Amino acid sequence: MQPYADATEGKRLCWKICLLNAGVWLAWKLKPWNGFMTVRFMHYPLSGLSYTLLTSMFRYAGLKNVVGFC
Repeated sequence: MQPYADATEGKRLCWKICLLNAGVWLAWKLKPWNGFMTVRFMHYPLSGLSYTLLTSMFRYAGLKNVVGFC
């Protein structure tokens, strides 16, 4: 924990974002959580959930899916 304590505020924030992203990735891998993750982390414009614009950035299914939307 000492390297974290000695790090600058920017580096600590970077570690927090990386750990949050890893936690979301792990949650997507758990089958029982797929329903919850789909509702809360995928953006559907007509759902009325505006925060999904932000949370959808944490969902990455692979390059073939990104290219498929282009």
